Amino acid sequence: MKIFYSIPEKFLRTCAYAITTVILATPLFTFANFYFPFITPRNFIFRIAVEILLVVYALLVIQNRRYAPTKNLAIIFLAAFVGALTLASIQGVNPMFSFWSGFERMDGLITFYHLLVFLVVLVSIFRTEEQWHPLLGNSLVIAFLIAMVGLSQFRQVNILLASSGGERISATLGNATYLAAYLLLNVFFALYFLQKPAGSYSVRIFRNGIIALDVLLVVLQGYALIRDNYGILNQVFSDGWLATVFVVAHVLVYGSYFYRSATKAHYVIRAFIAFLIVFFLFMMSITQTRGAILGLGAGLVVAYVLILLQKTPRMLKMGSSGVVIALALCVGLIFANKDTTFVQTVPIFNKIASISISDSTTITRLATWKAAFRSATESPRRLMFGWGVDNFNVAFNKYFPTVIYTDEGTPLWFDRPHNLLIQYLVEGGILGVGLYCAFLVMLLVQMLSRRDVRYTGIIFTAGIVAYVVQNLFVFDSINSYIPFYVLIGCVVTIINRGKQGEQEVSGALSTSAGMLTISAAVVVSVASIVLLNMPALQSNRTFVLDYKKLNAELERKSYDRSTAVTLMDDIGHGPFLGRNELLGATSEYLVTLIQSSQLPASEATDFVTQLVAKFDAARTVTTNDARLNLFEMNLLLNAGSFDKTFFDRAAAIGLETLPLSPDRPHLYYIIGRAYMAKGEFGKGIPYFKEAVALAPNVFDSHWNLFAAYATVGDDSGARSEYQELRRIQTFDNRTYSRVVSVLAAGYQYDFALEVLNQAIAEHPDSTLLYIGLAQIYAQAGRNSEARTATLKAVELDPTLKSEADDFLTKLDAGTFKRLPPVSQP
Repeated sequence: MKIFYSIPEKFLRTCAYAITTVILATPLFTFANFYFPFITPRNFIFRIAVEILLVVYALLVIQNRRYAPTKNLAIIFLAAFVGALTLASIQGVNPMFSFWSGFERMDGLITFYHLLVFLVVLVSIFRTEEQWHPLLGNSLVIAFLIAMVGLSQFRQVNILLASSGGERISATLGNATYLAAYLLLNVFFALYFLQKPAGSYSVRIFRNGIIALDVLLVVLQGYALIRDNYGILNQVFSDGWLATVFVVAHVLVYGSYFYRSATKAHYVIRAFIAFLIVFFLFMMSITQTRGAILGLGAGLVVAYVLILLQKTPRMLKMGSSGVVIALALCVGLIFANKDTTFVQTVPIFNKIASISISDSTTITRLATWKAAFRSATESPRRLMFGWGVDNFNVAFNKYFPTVIYTDEGTPLWFDRPHNLLIQYLVEGGILGVGLYCAFLVMLLVQMLSRRDVRYTGIIFTAGIVAYVVQNLFVFDSINSYIPFYVLIGCVVTIINRGKQGEQEVSGALSTSAGMLTISAAVVVSVASIVLLNMPALQSNRTFVLDYKKLNAELERKSYDRSTAVTLMDDIGHGPFLGRNELLGATSEYLVTLIQSSQLPASEATDFVTQLVAKFDAARTVTTNDARLNLFEMNLLLNAGSFDKTFFDRAAAIGLETLPLSPDRPHLYYIIGRAYMAKGEFGKGIPYFKEAVALAPNVFDSHWNLFAAYATVGDDSGARSEYQELRRIQTFDNRTYSRVVSVLAAGYQYDFALEVLNQAIAEHPDSTLLYIGLAQIYAQAGRNSEARTATLKAVELDPTLKSEADDFLTKLDAGTFKRLPPVSQP
């Protein structure tokens, strides 16, 4: 036991700084061989780092009791909030999923527990404002690197990786919204340093940070040169924008070395910080994220009001008034000139100008929020305690708003309402969201009550408000959780300044207490790493490697049964985390394999049967998951050609799923298709009609009903739905061809010919349409017309002559003639 008391305190504190810096750097960690590479690696790193940090903290506590957890009302409210979410999850719809979450989000109670431990440990170790400076400085340097990656994507140089968000740059965070939220918090960290007087923090913080960054860049450059690749520094200096930002930042930081006066050196570093603010704001603008811009605006307004209300210099009040007026005028001019070329060609201006009630994004958000409120007020129990953490998808499915379903490409699966307060209302009820709001209010009240840190209080209050407001339009991730909890920790430390002496009791813990403390910390940390994190991490990576191997085999058309067996075995390994996602991904892969015709019927049936058993097992743990059921139903529909009983099961699961999402048209599509595939047309068509009633202006809903009518030979019904399809969408050649194919499959040749002649009248030079016309005439036994249409196609495209000659030979032989059966079903 004595060995624990002999570890130097300074060494332990240095370890804590190092581990926290690793945590701050987690937004940089992206590894391709993981399922959701922008989410899972950094979350596992964060959790494992927090668990190691907990052991370091325990070693500090047993040596000196002054490191015992700090008492603060805001943290108490935050802990109560996490407790409320735990209670909500225990009584919620999917307790297991509430604890673990999934690979796509990696939230869940386990993340909340780690965040709370992270905050308590930070506040307990770093007990003065000055001790937070290196952490905030490191965050800014890391943010600078991330922003440089984003700028490279904007300039299409793509340092490290290309943007996963298309024209909306995402840097290493994988999502433009995440990047904007991350930079927003770092803007306020920079403002904090900018307002600090000379000598209040060490300029070495930024010097050392940039030196560490340069060492990393040199190592990466050297590694690239060894591998004969284009190095990262080559990329930086290949573009004028990147080179300018890089050089300016370095000139300012290293330029501070040339001033013997600490005050002058401080001013140079202050110029660097101001440069970072401008750079971060520019990068926020090109993410085209309105939520972050609105959050920043709200934060600035709050800062302005506080400047007016508090005893601040007159020049500051006048200057801030000028800034606010200028910003208001800019916004007004953007809206007033929203139809001008300039506003429409500047992405962020166009985004701001497009804000309206009729905007598609706004309609979706409002409809989602309405569904959320319906689910939250479903019963007194739900209103008070909610549905449980990460169960918004269940609530959303039950009250699915059909208004958001406008076409085939519409996003329809939401596991977040894009509003953090509404999310906590649904997940934790009034109790949960109330405690979260109480935590925020207490934090702000305590911060503003400290008159001795007026400007710091204004900046951090504005930062918290900006963060909360932007979260009214998006949702959180580990990328923004980490800097936000660092901000909370710094604020709590400032709040507690002057009170520490009342709370602290120096001296080591007794041997028994020390042994208990360190044992508990080690057991919890090791158990969490070994039992919770490593198995899930390994199962995630193993699945991706096997999945990639199978995809490669599929591309080579060299299917290997053993690889498929291994992939399905991967699903059952590891803890619950991500198991349902891997199951869904495997089912989709099996559908692809079936459609590629590479899978023998016996093997397909065997694999589908195995997956069905896994779906059944999953439903015993994760209840009420409509999407999980849809994965299985889609698999069964595609496998029905091998075993007709799969159609029966698809229909049965669909009927079981309907109460979980009664207003979701896709469920009716699948049930209808299952019955149609079974030949039970009288049962299938009513489900397509119900889908049309739910989504009367959606092409797909009318298409399914049209195809059903064509299949059963209902000419009147098919014609009626055809007119609806024409009303909803302008037809191109391919759409006409799809319609004709469906009609031909149902022996509706006369109708098909009408459609083709109408299409040719609109597109007289379409070779595709004349080919289709020839095929329909041939199937109908009208060989003369088929020959004429074929010759017309050759006239339009002479390269088709060889194929046309072959077609005409078969036509004369009667190969294509296809008359309807004597008795239509």
